[in-house]
Amino acid sequence: MAGSRQHVLPQFLLRGFASRTSAKEAYSWVQRKRVVAFETNITNIGVTKHFYDQNGGETSVDQEITALENRFAPLLWQLREEQLSRGIPGSPISEFVVHLTLRTKHLRDSLSEAVAYGIRSLTDFMSRPENLRSILRRSILRNSRVFRESVVGQLKQQGLTRAQINTAFPYMRDLILSQLDTSIDDGTTAAMAHFRNIALEALSQSAKSGHIRALMKGLIPESRLALFDGFQWRLIVFDEPSLVVGDAGPITNTEMRFKTVPDEDDHILGVCLPIGARHLIVGCSSTPLDNADPGTLNLVQATRAREFVVGPTKEVVEKYATEIGKEGFFLSQEQLERLLEEVLRGL
Repeated sequence: MAGSRQHVLPQFLLRGFASRTSAKEAYSWVQRKRVVAFETNITNIGVTKHFYDQNGGETSVDQEITALENRFAPLLWQLREEQLSRGIPGSPISEFVVHLTLRTKHLRDSLSEAVAYGIRSLTDFMSRPENLRSILRRSILRNSRVFRESVVGQLKQQGLTRAQINTAFPYMRDLILSQLDTSIDDGTTAAMAHFRNIALEALSQSAKSGHIRALMKGLIPESRLALFDGFQWRLIVFDEPSLVVGDAGPITNTEMRFKTVPDEDDHILGVCLPIGARHLIVGCSSTPLDNADPGTLNLVQATRAREFVVGPTKEVVEKYATEIGKEGFFLSQEQLERLLEEVLRGL
């Protein structure tokens, strides 16, 4: 992967979904949202310039990720040689699942989208003069002691006695609130819209910096590995090359829903990762599956993807053209709306 063109899904994983090979080249079919399926060299799939480095390469995890890939690649090649389903050792598999979950563009974009949703929603709400006036009024009244001390301090500086201050305070409070109401106008809302644009422009770079810093702390965090303690792992081999993989990679099944990135307090029932068109890795907290339905697996991969799925044939991938991205976010729409409601209630 080393170089400016960096793959968010490793090429040794994508090779498992090759439609054809030519010498050292491998090709696969890609289905993107709102685009006709197309076949391309896997070197062109899931690639972004300088995805794992910034500041001209001064800050980078590209070399470390490449070194880690060299450890995982032989494992996947070996598993894809298998013709029968069997149990497999868990340690290297759980490490690969954790690493792949945290390195993807899917994760970075999903986090950015969640924050962007919050920025847009809050600034839209606060750009309405009546909402901003209400928020500031509630803040003043909620912090009445601090507000009173501030006003009383100003009145004391003018030489007023305690009795005069007690008489003057209600009038000062009402005057300040009245001035607050008249000072918030369309100019204030325009400033809020300007702030929103600046914040959204800065978000992409902030998300990249944060993602790289997190990866620099550990490509396989122990806290994430602990989620799969005691898991049993199994390789399932299908008769036909019918599996696809999405840009999220591993999918975990929690008690609530399928997730691309489980929370550290989630109870994970299982995790699945297609590593080839015929080969699937599953891990479970109890006895792992002996079989699974490729159509169901593919649908989960497609709906949790944000941009694309990859598969061995056009017929396989194009089945999911309208499904890609339906649930391809870090938080569901319902969770985003509930979180926003909680924030607004606190204002």
